[in-house]
Amino acid sequence: WANELLRNFHRWITTQSGALYDPLITRIVKELMKKVFHLLARRLEQLGLHLVQANSTKLLVATEKHTPTEARSCV
Repeated sequence: WANELLRNFHRWITTQSGALYDPLITRIVKELMKKVFHLLARRLEQLGLHLVQANSTKLLVATEKHTPTEARSCV
């Protein structure tokens, strides 16, 4: 249930016709999401992963590992 709530939170506060819409809250949440995203990207790079492609829904990383099992151990 908590997962569902998190997935829908962004939609609830950014839909202009929604009851929870507030432009200031929307802007603050977007700024916080951007900061967390950059912190995550920086941490992954510190761990030796190379960001190939990154956006708000997906991260594609490359590692120096040779097998999928070894690569999973990095994440």
